[in-house]
Amino acid sequence: MGLYVDDDEDSSVYLIYSSNANGKGTNGALRISKLTNDGLDIEIENVATGRGQLESPVIFKQDNKYTLMVSHTSGWASNDNVYVQADSIAELMNGSFSLFLAPEGTHTFDSQCHYAFPLSGVSGNYSNFVYMGDRYINPGLNNSEYCWTPINVTNSGVSLMDAHTWTFKNKEFVTQGSWNQEI
Repeated sequence: MGLYVDDDEDSSVYLIYSSNANGKGTNGALRISKLTNDGLDIEIENVATGRGQLESPVIFKQDNKYTLMVSHTSGWASNDNVYVQADSIAELMNGSFSLFLAPEGTHTFDSQCHYAFPLSGVSGNYSNFVYMGDRYINPGLNNSEYCWTPINVTNSGVSLMDAHTWTFKNKEFVTQGSWNQEI
């Protein structure tokens, strides 16, 4: 579950979450609910069902294009997170969620999407966001870690930087090695 504040004229606030679909099944419905101005009620609710069991939704917007990243429901195990893009919040719910954030089989660098951290003034090929993913360790959840990596947004889609290490220097991302490579 998360909140998204749009940069539109009235700074609309959306609650994004997974729930049971008609009281059946775990995370069978993905919901994006526009909140009232006081944030105490739902003004508009967009619901997507029949997309499988999805959770951990994250929305970000770049160049007037919305991206919704989600994880499949797989307990504490990581999986290949997917995304959909659209020109409006409501259109996100029409997507097929079939595009992978990271190379298929990497299980999104062994993580589950959690947040898109905004940065300002990024130069080069990457967006103004850093992917923040939860890397659960089960058993031993108290030893769980995070996976942070830059998000690449182009006209052809979204991908995560495949980097073992990276730094943000002089408004550019500098990388070394790939995520599964010892350096």
